Amino acid sequence: MKIASPKLETAHLNANDEALRWCKTALEQKDRGDYLGAQETMHPLWKRVGEPPKTTGLESSVAAEVLLCAGILTSWIGSRNQIRDAQELAKNLITRSMTYFESSRDIMKVAIAQSEIAYCYYREGTLNEARSWLHDALKKLTFEGAARARALLKLTTVECSAGRFHHRGWRGQTGASLCRWHSLPVGRKRFLPEAAGLSKPAARDDAGGWSKRGRRAPFCRP
Repeated sequence: MKIASPKLETAHLNANDEALRWCKTALEQKDRGDYLGAQETMHPLWKRVGEPPKTTGLESSVAAEVLLCAGILTSWIGSRNQIRDAQELAKNLITRSMTYFESSRDIMKVAIAQSEIAYCYYREGTLNEARSWLHDALKKLTFEGAARARALLKLTTVECSAGRFHHRGWRGQTGASLCRWHSLPVGRKRFLPEAAGLSKPAARDDAGGWSKRGRRAPFCRP
């Protein structure tokens, strides 16, 4: 039985705050695997994959967040539903958001956008491009936290797909950072869907790519 997503109460918010609330909620729903709910939440701004989101009247910083959110959802939904050219559409949306983040010198957001573009390349099977974008992102994400953990987990997936999982050059640094993140108290971290694949049997993942998955992430000790 399908459970309807809860209705967001945003009547008390202005247009910019309302848009930010929709983006935040939609990405949280995506992280839980509720892609239909994420689309429903973003529907006032973004109708479907292949259609640009509405950003008219929004502040530039908010418009950038909307573009980023729509790009992330386009990539994930496009991969799950095998929508042609979805990854290219996603890259274009995310690149537009990154242009604003670069102009405002928001290094964290630039890095997040880069890591999402990297995953678009991964879903297309272009692993060298994905690796390059992720390395650029990680150079900017110098502090431990969810954004860096996500990028490292994306890199893990890329390297597994390329058969480089046991390459010492990246494995040691990746493992150390991920283990520090895993050791945080539950209240200081949130579930990252990218981590789910590290403890499941080998299979085609929900991002549309192949990854070599072990019984436990071998760079973390129990």
